[in-house]
Amino acid sequence: IATCAGTVDFGGGALVASGSTDFVLAKYSPAGAHIWSKRLGGASVDEAFGVDVDAAGSIFVCGSYLGSTDLGGGLLPSAGGRDMFLAKFDTNGNHTWSKRFGSTGYDQGLSIAGDGLGNVLATGSYEGAVSFGGSMFMAASGPNVFLAKFDGNGTHVWSQSYGANGFDIGYAVAVDGSNSPVVTGYCESDIDFGGGNLVSNGAYDVFLAKFD
Repeated sequence: IATCAGTVDFGGGALVASGSTDFVLAKYSPAGAHIWSKRLGGASVDEAFGVDVDAAGSIFVCGSYLGSTDLGGGLLPSAGGRDMFLAKFDTNGNHTWSKRFGSTGYDQGLSIAGDGLGNVLATGSYEGAVSFGGSMFMAASGPNVFLAKFDGNGTHVWSQSYGANGFDIGYAVAVDGSNSPVVTGYCESDIDFGGGNLVSNGAYDVFLAKFD
C-alpha cells in the first residue's frame, strides 16, 4: 500500500488520484514483477496505513479518510472529521467487503493483522464516541487506543478501548502462533490494559501489551 497524489505508475500503467490523496494497493511477484495495482479512494483525503494477507491470500487494509470514500463496495460517508476504514480484497485485488468506523473527531486505523483462523485484528486511535460493532466507547480528553477483532466476513467478534487523558494511540498489532494479539504504541498518561495501572514517566511512553 502507498498514499499517492496526482498521477503514479506502480508498473501497470498510470493511476490518477480522484482526490487530494488516494492510496494504491499493489501486488508483485517474489522477484518484484508487477502483477496488479489499483487506486482506491474518494474525492478528498484517503490514506492507508496497515496491510496484511491471510493464509488464503486475501488482503486486509486499514486507514482513514475525510468526507466519503468508495473502496469498491459503494460509498462510505464519514460521520464527520476523519473516519477509519477496514476493507478486505481477494488475491486479485477485487473488493470483498469494506466498513467504516468513526465519530465527528479524528479516527484512524493504523495497523491490521490476520490470524491463523481467518479473523483480522485492527488497532489505531479514536476520538469521541465510536462503536466497532459491540459496545459504544467514549474517548477521554484525547484519542484513545482501540483493539478490535472481526471474522473473515467482517463481522464484529470483540472490541476493546484503552486510555485516559492525553494522547493514547495503538500503532501496530501482530498475532503470534497461538492467535494471541500483541499491540504496541504510545501513551501520554497512565493506562491500564487489564493488568493494572501503568504509570507514565511523563511526555510520551511506549507500551507493549499481549492479549489472549
